[in-house]
Order: sequence, then structure tokens, then C-alpha cells
Amino acid sequence: MKKAALRKEYINKRENLSGSQIENFSSAIAALVFDKINFSKISSVHIFLPIKNKKEIDTWHIINRLRIDFPHIDIVIPKIVSDSVFENYLLTPETELKESKLGIPEPVRAETYAADKIDLIFVPLLAADKKGHRVGYGKGFYDRFLVQCRRDAIKTGLSFFDPADAIEDINENDIALNSIITPEKIYSFSGL
Repeated sequence: MKKAALRKEYINKRENLSGSQIENFSSAIAALVFDKINFSKISSVHIFLPIKNKKEIDTWHIINRLRIDFPHIDIVIPKIVSDSVFENYLLTPETELKESKLGIPEPVRAETYAADKIDLIFVPLLAADKKGHRVGYGKGFYDRFLVQCRRDAIKTGLSFFDPADAIEDINENDIALNSIITPEKIYSFSGL
């Protein structure tokens, strides 16, 4: 399928999820994250904060456990600074968050964090395929961000749903993920 068709299909799938399904799936994804990823060699993690009105994965399950079990790890979140770019900021328990006009919780005042210092990136997606290509909302924020990251940074997508067979219209700017974590399984392509 092409990106536009997958985007529409997976937005519809997500809209049909109940609040309890989102909570249960988010919890199951977090459990797999901590079961399968070796955090002992990771010093920084980029993670997105959930847009509740878009029924995104509740990444606070991951963030809260990182804070407890791995307090040495820097947790980094994005903040949109223009129509096409976001910057990374350190998230601490003291960081004040404010919902943007897009419904994204973003830091009000926080320390910036260089993209090339991040070891592990949790990437949001609507759909993905079995080669690690992803479909987002179509704005290209993560494509532009991932180019700034180190080549050896681990890129892991989080999804409520299993990957599709293939995305037909991949282009040269698309950066494949190393893995995708769903509530039931990890699909590994390289590096996890």
C-alpha cells in the first residue's frame, strides 16, 4: 500500500481503540521495551510524549520506569520550533509541560539536548512495514531529526499494530527503523 492509504487506514484503526485498550497496549509495549532492550549501555533516550486526542501510545509507562530503574539515563523529548523542525530538550521531574496547539505536551523551559548525543530513539508512527519503514502524520519531523542523529543510534518504532507487508512509495529521505515494538511482539530489522 502507499503511505496515504496506510495513514488513513491506521488512523481509523487507532480511532476505534477504547481507552482501556490504549492503556493495556501501552503497558504491554512498555513491558517488552524493558524485557528486550539492554539499557546498561544507554546514556540517553529520545521519546515522544503522547497526543491524547490522537490516541497515541502512552509513553509515560516507559518514561516513569526509566526514571526509577535507570536514573542515570537522560530522557529527551521533542518540541516543535517551526513548521518543519523540532528541537530536543532534557525532561526531568521538574520540567514544566504545556500542551501545544497541536495537542503535544512540550517543555516550557528546559535544557536543549544535541541530537548526535542520543543513543536510543523511540519513534512515533501510524503504520510501518516489515522492512522497518514507517508512516507518520506526513510532516517529516522525524525524517529531518533522524538525519541529525548518529548512524549507530538505535531507532525503535512504537506501534499498537503489526506492520503491513510493504510501503510502496518509500523515498530516499525515509530512514528505516532498527525495530518496531507492538503490544505482542518485537519486529527486529537490525541493531536491537
